[in-house]
Amino acid sequence: WCLDNHPFQNVKVGEGAEQEGFQYHSILNKFWEACGHFSEIANVPIPQIDSPDDFKWSSVETDQTMFPDLQIKLVKEIISTGGVLSSIPIQDTSKDYLTPKEWHHEMQKMKMNGNDDNTVLIDCRNHKEFAVGHFENAIDPNTKNFAQFPRWVQENKSSLQDKKVLMYCTGGIRCEKASAYIRKEMEGISVHHLKGGIHKYLDEYSNTGFFNGKNFVFDKRLVVNADEHKISKDKDN
Repeated sequence: WCLDNHPFQNVKVGEGAEQEGFQYHSILNKFWEACGHFSEIANVPIPQIDSPDDFKWSSVETDQTMFPDLQIKLVKEIISTGGVLSSIPIQDTSKDYLTPKEWHHEMQKMKMNGNDDNTVLIDCRNHKEFAVGHFENAIDPNTKNFAQFPRWVQENKSSLQDKKVLMYCTGGIRCEKASAYIRKEMEGISVHHLKGGIHKYLDEYSNTGFFNGKNFVFDKRLVVNADEHKISKDKDN
């Protein structure tokens, strides 16, 4: 609906990074205006974003169409938890971010301290994603889907108590909800999560950081080598 009512073909496409950046922002502004209009018609709350990172542009060298179509839906949860996490207010998910640089520093400290017992590093993704790649010394909750994560938290409260908890996922969506859930269930606990997820971290550090293996992604590629992110970043800049 938003695309049909605000066609993007009128946006001029220039050459070079500045024109490309302008094109992206023009498209985003038009789309955002349309979303607001859609909210009025559908009688639903106007969408809110916390930062420009909520919209992530990526460049991929491929002849394939990664996402052949676009679907816009009204859903209670972006990633289903069976309703367990649907009641968490959005403002509670936007707390205690760590930028890729800050996260990298935390990984360095953990390595220097021999995987400090006072720090717990949790992978919020599913086991199949963890199996192809993860951060050093990360805990695998061994879940088949995100709906199982709250149960894992309940079963492991004692091992999380009085710890500094670091969490990450692919793009930052799941760990926003997961970190908010832990704060809700364990008052006073220190919980931080990687802003932008593995994707943004690899854009910064590629294969020179602390992520080992491949990043599981949700398009036709399925998995992406760490050094491929460096190629994409250099191309954009």
